[in-house]
Amino acid sequence: MSDGEVPSGGATSRIGAARLAIGLLQGLALYGLHRASDLKAWPATDGPLFAALVLAGAFTPPILLAGLGELRRATLILWTLAAAAFAAALAAHGVASGLPDPVRILPNPPVILFTAAALFIAHHLIVPADKERRLWASYPSRFDVAWLSGAQLGLAIAFTGAFWILLVLGAVLFNLIGIKGFATFIAHDWFYFPVTGLVFAAAVHLADIRVGLTRGLRTVGLTLLSWLLPVMMLIAVAFLIALPFTGLGPLWRAGAATGVLLASIAALIVLINAAYQDGAQELPAPVVLRWAARITALALIPLTGVAAWGLGLRIGEHGLTPQRIIAAACVAVAASYALGYAYAAVRPGRWMRRLEATNVFAAVIILALILAFFTPIADPSRIAVADQVGRLERGEVTPAKFDFEFLRFNSGRYGLAALKRLTTFGTGPNAALIAQRAAVVLKQKYAYEAFAAPQVPLARITVYPVGSALPADFPRVLPDVNCGEAPATCEAYLVDLRGDASTQVLVRQGAILLAYAKPPGADAWSVVGQFNNAVCPQALAALRSGAARRAPPQWSDLIAGERRLVFQPPWESSSCADQITANPRAAPAQKR
Repeated sequence: MSDGEVPSGGATSRIGAARLAIGLLQGLALYGLHRASDLKAWPATDGPLFAALVLAGAFTPPILLAGLGELRRATLILWTLAAAAFAAALAAHGVASGLPDPVRILPNPPVILFTAAALFIAHHLIVPADKERRLWASYPSRFDVAWLSGAQLGLAIAFTGAFWILLVLGAVLFNLIGIKGFATFIAHDWFYFPVTGLVFAAAVHLADIRVGLTRGLRTVGLTLLSWLLPVMMLIAVAFLIALPFTGLGPLWRAGAATGVLLASIAALIVLINAAYQDGAQELPAPVVLRWAARITALALIPLTGVAAWGLGLRIGEHGLTPQRIIAAACVAVAASYALGYAYAAVRPGRWMRRLEATNVFAAVIILALILAFFTPIADPSRIAVADQVGRLERGEVTPAKFDFEFLRFNSGRYGLAALKRLTTFGTGPNAALIAQRAAVVLKQKYAYEAFAAPQVPLARITVYPVGSALPADFPRVLPDVNCGEAPATCEAYLVDLRGDASTQVLVRQGAILLAYAKPPGADAWSVVGQFNNAVCPQALAALRSGAARRAPPQWSDLIAGERRLVFQPPWESSSCADQITANPRAAPAQKR
């Protein structure tokens, strides 16, 4: 409730009773869905329907709790129904677009997170407009409703968490004296679902009827956040100044650079808003904060540009994935903020006033993107599959480097349908290989199950020492080895690892030597171990010439009971400059 509306005691009691009833009914509804899931009964037998009911049941009651006393009755009813339909639609599509799986009856975490974000944004566009009886509410009203509701939500979640911490503490106390019934009681699903809903609703009501205290806490929080803005501004500016000297190479080698940049941009946006607040304060913000906000707003443009450039490089090199599509949408939203805030920073007049329109405009963009990406309109999986398969069909990526398992396991029904189509692919020089690999991956039940690399025929194995030949019974193909695309070859070295004049085979794959042996009494060759860091020219030359020699271990293994405990040194140098004697853990070289 706003400060301008002071309800009577009876009205407050009625709203409180209604909220408690809503919380209890929500808990009972979620308990019923939980039991259906445990019993594998309807509606849990219908994945999309069950997911729709769960998400609508989780997010619709909070809309009612927050809307009581804030919205007119007709607006509240219409908005609640729309919110329920929205949450249900996104949840149903999230499950329906996934792989056929009777066990999967809940949407993925991104669907849950973005649905919550969309409902929060939409609610705080609707409430101030309904209060002021106009479509475009004033910015101070929007700010007050959104940040106050955020504070109330945080307090309600904290109160509910504290309630459960106390219950668990009480159960531990009773357990200390041998009374376990209390712990058993609170662990029943028929208890914790309804009680959690009831406690959360009570917390929302308590925060609402003490709105003055909540608003005071919000003001304190915003003030503290605002004074972090100069600190973050200095960090951002120093980062941008350092970039020309370090170059962008270290940034991209670090991995996840775009995500870190977007998170930094989001933090800067929040801090700018904490300093600006509703823009209608009686006392202007301190000069330090005003200049920090302006400089930070201008810094958002190069930060967003770097994030966009890095993401563009990844997409150009590896194509689209659902994650990159979501990241591209986040970059677009960041760009809208950056441009709007930069304009607000340089425009004459009241400081940063134009960020008000930017915030509302960006909120509408976010809502539109969530609606598009989590419905069939622009499902990222569908777009990514079309892009990746197109790159394969056009020859931009070879079959050996194409991630067929992305289609099978990580892109839902769209990828599975595309993979099935590729099994009959018949166009281009790689058509047969594409169809073969698609058919192999299509049969897999688990990701990276058996087809991690093509089986390498012996014709692509160069044997050393020169003039030697692999044993006659050595496998004709090596499923554990990847030599790259033909005509590239792998190297194999004949050695005696046991010191009994027998022959073992080391097959080089990058910096790793896979050791093949035929153990005594065995009928077939198999991989028995590996050597690492086989990259130094001197070592490779010795292997090729047959000069590599056995070295007994410096430390022994242990036999403990029926188990052999294998000693592993804590450090192994990968530097070619290191000599054998430079590593105190290395075994002394000996001739056999």
